[in-house]
Amino acid sequence: MRPIIREAGIDDLPEIIQMAQDALSQIHPHLPSDAEVLAATIQDGIAAQFAAVLVAEDADGLCGLLIAKAEPSWFGPGWVASDWLTYVKPRAKGWLWYRLVEVYAEWAESLGVNVINTINLSGKNDASA
Repeated sequence: MRPIIREAGIDDLPEIIQMAQDALSQIHPHLPSDAEVLAATIQDGIAAQFAAVLVAEDADGLCGLLIAKAEPSWFGPGWVASDWLTYVKPRAKGWLWYRLVEVYAEWAESLGVNVINTINLSGKNDASA
């Protein structure tokens, strides 16, 4: 089954927290992580108009995550969207990271943002392409 990408719901919170902690431990091992802080932040993001919490789901459960926020530019009129975390579980490697970023970009465009920032924390790089 090809993973589907959808907006996260509160019921997804335990799996989202685990994926976020897995990603942070691999990518930023020296950055402290707290499950309660993550839960509160993600709950706020699920409910917020200018935040996106996207999950990818396959037959075995959640396998991808993208958390993003749109906010006013620091430099003048306009809006900037930035993804805070993009993560794909090893079993779902391949182009899922790209599909998550594509859905995120569509979300940002629907808000009329002027700049869309992206990061790649999926583990996919030119050497492993």
